[in-house]
Amino acid sequence: MTTYEKIAPIIFETYGETEWGRSLAEYLVTKIEAWPNRVQPSYYADTREDMVRLTCWDWFSGGSTAEYVAKKIEAVLNEES
Repeated sequence: MTTYEKIAPIIFETYGETEWGRSLAEYLVTKIEAWPNRVQPSYYADTREDMVRLTCWDWFSGGSTAEYVAKKIEAVLNEES
C-alpha cells in the first residue's frame, strides 16, 4: 500500500475529497517520504507527526483538527503493511 493510499482516506474523511483535500494529501506524501530520521529536532517540527500537524494547520484552520489528523496518520504509517 502506498503512502497516499494510507493517508488520503484520513484527509478526505476530515477535510473532504475536494481539490484542496487531494492536493494536501499529495503534498503530505512528498513531505512524509522525504522526512528524515532526525538526530537533532528541527526548530518547527520535532517529529514527523509534528510536521504533519503543522502542515495540516497551515492548509486548513483548526489546531485540534490538525492534531487529530496527524495522530491518525502517524498511527497508520506505523502499522505493519
